Amino acid sequence: MKVAIHQPNFLPWIGYFYKMFLSDAFVILDDVPFSKSGYTKRVKILKDRHDDELIWLTVPVKKYHQHTLINELETETDKEWWDKHKRHLQQSYGHLPNYKRTIGLLDYAISEAGSNKLSDINNSLISYISNDLYVNPQVLISSAVELKEIDSEDVNIILLKSLEVEHYISGKGGDSYQDESEYQAHGIKKTYADIQLYLQSPEGILANPLKVDISTSIFGWLACYSNAEILTLFRQAEAAGF
Repeated sequence: MKVAIHQPNFLPWIGYFYKMFLSDAFVILDDVPFSKSGYTKRVKILKDRHDDELIWLTVPVKKYHQHTLINELETETDKEWWDKHKRHLQQSYGHLPNYKRTIGLLDYAISEAGSNKLSDINNSLISYISNDLYVNPQVLISSAVELKEIDSEDVNIILLKSLEVEHYISGKGGDSYQDESEYQAHGIKKTYADIQLYLQSPEGILANPLKVDISTSIFGWLACYSNAEILTLFRQAEAAGF
């Protein structure tokens, strides 16, 4: 069984959903400390439809401390932040063919989140988007996984061994902080998913004719392309070994 692990990011980039596509099971890591430099409460989008400048779309959260876990973060209760986000998204992507459909999907996902916790909102968005893309691995929440005592400080290894998984799909950035030898010592095969490298290749450039920025939110991809076109892109990247 192939498993990927990722924090519940806000409207994440296309590579997040590509890892889900490659996985049999996808673990949402919600019980680790929140990092303000991460992507749990923010994502990049186009500032304006007329140029390539990017801005941060950031979810306002209530006061927290350095040990606050991701699943403890709460957003502002009145959802005014989402109305502001929609105005930014409309300014950047409102002219695109699938904008109305995409914003409607996200509206519904946020209304179905069931709480003001950021992880619940992000999980709902991720769930509705992945279902729309026909990307449906088994989704597990790390805080609900019964952990075994494993001789490791790497939370990913602890999760993988607790789930009795032997094949881990990592993002390419993981090689900068993950100890390859430790994964080998625990009998875990680690492979990398790198759709960014594919999209920068000649084949990938052809697969993105509208030139959606790779580093931005999945929103731009959904607004530009149909779910079938994005799924085809994933299949092409997988077939090319990325």
